[in-house]
Amino acid sequence: GTRAAPDGHTLFMTTVSASAVVPPHMNPPPFDIHRDQTAIALAATVPLVVVVPNSSPARDLRGLVEHARANPGALNYSSSGVATQQHLAAELLAARSGARMTHVPFRGTGQAVNEILAGRIDLAIDTFPTYLPHIREGRVRALATTMPRRIEWLPDLPTVAEARFPGFEAPDFDANVWYMLMGPAGLPAAVTERLAASVNRALNDPTLRPRIRDAGFIPGGGTSADAAALLRRDAERYAALIRAAGIRME
Repeated sequence: GTRAAPDGHTLFMTTVSASAVVPPHMNPPPFDIHRDQTAIALAATVPLVVVVPNSSPARDLRGLVEHARANPGALNYSSSGVATQQHLAAELLAARSGARMTHVPFRGTGQAVNEILAGRIDLAIDTFPTYLPHIREGRVRALATTMPRRIEWLPDLPTVAEARFPGFEAPDFDANVWYMLMGPAGLPAAVTERLAASVNRALNDPTLRPRIRDAGFIPGGGTSADAAALLRRDAERYAALIRAAGIRME
């Protein structure tokens, strides 16, 4: 995708992990995330939720964090792999709260979900659509969403940013999975803007928009400049987190 001709005929839908977070930390990096791709438009965002098994003593985020602080390294959390958004969201929570937790990466989401349902994993911060049926059926307990605002599907679920208690205040807490339409390097600005306009039209389509929301996605949109700024922001903040947490790519 990144090596295709910049004619607007080869495009790719990519994620925050694949286009902003992981490549710079691979040895060697497979491509330069700023020079070798052109951000066109944000397609959609998937919220993440903090979930614990029903057997957990934690009734809210404060209870979880205070339990983790009192027992450094004792609580474990699942993800579908090293430097995935699940992993980084949990590291971000740990960094902001001073809680030390143990990462247990699995080879995919399915196995991680089963471990939470069985109560063998203490918590997960994972994509909202993955856990929605389990939350609604009472098989897991949702404590918070990592989005900056509450999510329409679970309006009573507080955000991490809303939580304030001694030693924890993170009003700007924001972690999610986004999908972005990208083109190869050197895509002419006129082509980029035309494609961004097409994405915005599609996302505002009255038949498509509800289907996106029904799947648990927040429709995106905006300009290519907005998309490029989002890519740069997340690349920088997650790079700092990866360095601070000493995360190594496998």
